[in-house]
Formats: sequence, structure tokens, C-alpha cells
Amino acid sequence: MTSQRESVHFIAIGGIGMSALAKILLSMGYRVSGSDEKESDRLQELRSLGATIYIGHAAEHVPADCKEVIYSSAINMEENPEYLCAVARNIPITHRGSLLARLVNAGQGFAVAGAHGKTTTSGMLSLILYETGKNPNIVIGGTLPQIKSNAQKGDSDIWAIEADESDGSFLELHPYLTVVTNIEEEHMEHYKTRSNLDHAFAEFCDKSQHVILCLDSKMVRETAQMLEKPYATYGLEHLAVDLTARNLRYSGRGSDAEVYYRGEKVADLHLNIPGRHNIVNALGAMYAAFLAGIDFSASAEVLEHFTGMGRRFEVIYEDDNIMVVDDYAHHPTEVKATIEAGRNCCPKRLVAVFQPHRYSRVLDHYVEFGNSFGDADIIIISEIYSAWEEPIQGVTSQKIVDELEKKGLHPIYMKSNDVLLEYLKSNVEKGDLVLMMGAGDIWKTTKKFGSYLKGEKS
Repeated sequence: MTSQRESVHFIAIGGIGMSALAKILLSMGYRVSGSDEKESDRLQELRSLGATIYIGHAAEHVPADCKEVIYSSAINMEENPEYLCAVARNIPITHRGSLLARLVNAGQGFAVAGAHGKTTTSGMLSLILYETGKNPNIVIGGTLPQIKSNAQKGDSDIWAIEADESDGSFLELHPYLTVVTNIEEEHMEHYKTRSNLDHAFAEFCDKSQHVILCLDSKMVRETAQMLEKPYATYGLEHLAVDLTARNLRYSGRGSDAEVYYRGEKVADLHLNIPGRHNIVNALGAMYAAFLAGIDFSASAEVLEHFTGMGRRFEVIYEDDNIMVVDDYAHHPTEVKATIEAGRNCCPKRLVAVFQPHRYSRVLDHYVEFGNSFGDADIIIISEIYSAWEEPIQGVTSQKIVDELEKKGLHPIYMKSNDVLLEYLKSNVEKGDLVLMMGAGDIWKTTKKFGSYLKGEKS
């Protein structure tokens, strides 16, 4: 980016990654406009920061003096009128990932990539850098409570970012440091083959000056063999790692562990969020911070104040009787880890509500989903959230329900979120922990249920 006060227009500005970049450009002095299909809290926040926001897409939304149009993979480039307008007017058009790379590559990037855990790990790392005076630029995939945002323009050249592998755009990044939390066969509509996915992660790592790998992931271990440079390691399941944790303890919503670096104890870790997976996330963030010059004990002290990311085991309602949690979990591994974290809270009953995300993901992983809910007392499966995908013949949430029933479980299939809400109102009991999971619009139902429990009018 060059001169300030230039006009930049975002198509689908309400997405988590797009809104973060829009905030950064606003902070840099650019005039930002954008459009999205539906109104949202993110759009309202962008308006409050000075952006011009439109609902719906139309060619006239692109400013007359627009210098660049930013788009995401969520739009249909062949049909979107704003994209076509930019083409007709010869306005430079840039993918979201390319804009992020342009910003980050001009500084010192600390990138977190992986199928799961990257939002929490990058949030933890951002908080450590922020609270230890590193003044980082932050672009992550969830709201960090301490800055009340998913983005912040800092005063340094350090960029703490979440690297998105979903469309391959992370390969444009050349980070100073990369953390890979795990790799799984996700986003295969883009990669097509396991080999392509492995090679993409290997290429991404080889573009970084420093690489930190979580060896708990089988696919990470296999990809590590492809790397052309040395790498650092962390994890819980293998003794031959640089950074690990021992004596893990769980109490309610808290987690404790002792952190060891190359065999020597370096910190006591206390997290105010539950789950073994979050201890692993903390190790990745602490190791990255260590390579930024922050010792492990200082990072542990900061992480004691980490309360989680938005939509990552986010407590929407809690009293002496009931807890309601909203979580972005949408992959079998994530669902299983979230339920395990909920079980650590020792509820009388754990009610797991899951909205599947994308027909293709259900088709690829319905068998694995059948193995993810065993620790729940009540399992509720809602209809698939399409996320702009066209339906696939024969693919409904019934495929997950059938797999659960094969395991001897008794899931409840709710085809309507309105019916689901009424069920929760009538059936949730004292002592219940209600986990509402999914990457779609299930959060709206969670919010409505929380409002009902608070006695608020809908």
C-alpha cells in the first residue's frame, strides 16, 4: 500500500478475514467502502470506524475514485456486479490473501497455520506480544477480548496473523516465523489430493525463516520430512520435542500444567479456559514468543489472563444452574476436543448441539463425526449450513445421525433452528452444560437461548 486517503473497496467486507483487513486500512488512513449480503455486528463496527458500508452488491457501490478492489474467495467472480465493474473500469483487483501478504511481507510476520487451533494459538501469541510491549499489528480469525477486535494496527513491524490455507493464498506469505498446529485433509475441493495439501504446507514452511511444528499431528510429522530447513517442535504426545507440558490438571473451566523446554522446567502454566487442546495451543504460542525474545515464564504470566477467543468455547450464559457455550467447532477433531473440554467442566449433563457446515464436509467426514460425540449425554444434530455450497444429492445431516446410531447413541435430529430453540427451552435442566457448535449461523440460536435464560425479550 502506498499513499493514504486513497479509496479502497471490499467485496464481502463482513467476513472475519476481510473485516480485519478493512480495519487495518482504516487505521492506516485509507477511505474504505464495502458491501455484504446481510447486516451484521461486524458491519456496524466498521461503520463506527468510518467505513461506508452497503447491504447487497451493485456496481454503483464501487466509488468513482476507487484505486483498488479487494475480494474474497466467498464471491462468484463471474457474477458479482462489483467485481465485474472493477474489471470494466480497469481498477486493480486484489484477493484478500494477496493484500495480507503485501502488508505482512513488508514487516516481520509471525504466522499461525493449521487445520485446527490456529485462531486460539494466534490469539494467544497476539496477546503475549501485545502485553509485553511488542506493539504488534494483529490480523486474526476471531475477536481477542483484550483488544475487543480481530485486528489492530500496531506501532512496530511485527505482524501476528492467522494464515489461511483454505484457498492456498497463504503461499503468498513469507513470514519471519511460522507455527503449524496440525494438518488434516480439509479444503480438498481446492487441493484435490493429499499430496497437493502436504506440498502446500511444506512450501509455506520453507518460505519462513523459522518453523515451529506440533508433532502431535501425524500429518505434520509426515510433512516435516519434506522440509528443506531445520525446525523446532512442540507437543504433548511425543517425548522427542523441544517444548512440552507435564502434570496436566483440569479444574472446572481451568487448566494447569508444567512447561518443559529441552528437558528443563521453564514455567508453570495456568489457563482460564478448559481443554487439553488449549494447553497445546499455549505451547505453540509460547514457543513463537520465545523466538521473539520473550521468556516462557513471561508468556505464561500473560496467558493466565487469556479468556479465550470469540466463538471458541465462549460462555454466552452462566449461573449456578446452567452454562451455555458457543463454539466454532465444525470438523470432527474440533467437535471431539470441544466436548472433551466441556466434560472437564464436570456438568451433570453435557448437551452437545451441532450444526454441520457445508455438504462437502459432511460427505467427506460423516463417519468421523460419528466418532466425535461419545462423551456427550444428549446429542442434537441440526440441518446442514450450506455456506454457499450447492446441495449434494443424498447428503443431509441424516448421514451423521446414522453413524451415531451405529455407535449405539441416540441423537436427536432437529431440521429447524426454531424447533431446536423451543426444545432447549423445554428440556435443559439444572446442572447442564449446553455446547452449541458450528461454523454457520448456529450462534444466532445460541444468542437467543442465552437471552431467554436471562429473561430478556426476544
